[in-house]
Amino acid sequence: MKTIAEFLSTSFDEDCRDFTLNIPKLVGDGMVRMIDFIAVVSLLAVDAVLKEPLMIHFEGEANTLMRFNYCVEGEITQSLQNNSVIATVTQHQVTISANRNDSEQHIRIPAGKRTVFMSIELDRQNYRDKLPCDLDTIPDRLLEVLEDSEGKQLFLHQHNYSHIIHEEAAEIMSTEYEGLIKTTHQESKALEIIAQQYKQFIDDDRADSPKTMLKEYEIEKLLKARRIISECSINPPTIVPPAKMAGPNQQKLKAGFKELFGTTVNGYLQKARFEHARALLLSGKFSVKEAGHQVGYENMSYFTRKFFERFKKLPSELKASS
Repeated sequence: MKTIAEFLSTSFDEDCRDFTLNIPKLVGDGMVRMIDFIAVVSLLAVDAVLKEPLMIHFEGEANTLMRFNYCVEGEITQSLQNNSVIATVTQHQVTISANRNDSEQHIRIPAGKRTVFMSIELDRQNYRDKLPCDLDTIPDRLLEVLEDSEGKQLFLHQHNYSHIIHEEAAEIMSTEYEGLIKTTHQESKALEIIAQQYKQFIDDDRADSPKTMLKEYEIEKLLKARRIISECSINPPTIVPPAKMAGPNQQKLKAGFKELFGTTVNGYLQKARFEHARALLLSGKFSVKEAGHQVGYENMSYFTRKFFERFKKLPSELKASS
């Protein structure tokens, strides 16, 4: 953060390990934020509209860290190994990367349009030392990257990120906690993002896994489909209406929904229904039978059993506590 502040001829605010820099009006509008967590990760976030392109260089020890970059809006250009490897990361995309220690690495933020991205940095040496028993569960390619703490090899993997990652990242940036609770909560979310990215990498690495990159317009249609399902949690529709209303055909909706949100259409549908039923019971205005009917269940035995499986509490118990 100090280097960025010096380059922009400005200062930054520090709240324990949380650093915030407001971009000077002469340069553009927005902010740069860096969080140095307790354990093995740190975070860099940028939300800005710049008048001139900005290049962020990584040098020394920072050059050998493993990075998880997420582009929320706009695009960034990531360059590795003295610009010999260049990746354009657009909205809804992610890269997992590791640079060689003898070459330069930088991220370029373009001018003239809003760019929102987040980069989680992982100290591979400390991280590797804490996980001696779990490394045999991951693909060889990922294991090689984690064990390469000296930065001898180049690594780059690019894909769409799931919406789960998007939601976890939003929680990091907008947490209402303070002090130690805030720091612990933010770091837990950062580690959840890394876990989700590992899962996605492992899925991609499987021989029978389709290697697809959803287009931006397809992602927007899937987001619309999810909104439709959420809004219809009372007597929710079958899969066909959301597919027609949101654009993709039924098969594409199923595959894309799973990739983007980490769950099936039916799984998300069931979650929305039970979350709504839970809210109705907590309001104290509905009986168990009424809440079940509101979300489309006629068989109360089935509703009660599924409710208990999800919340580990009977709907009647939740109703009694409201």
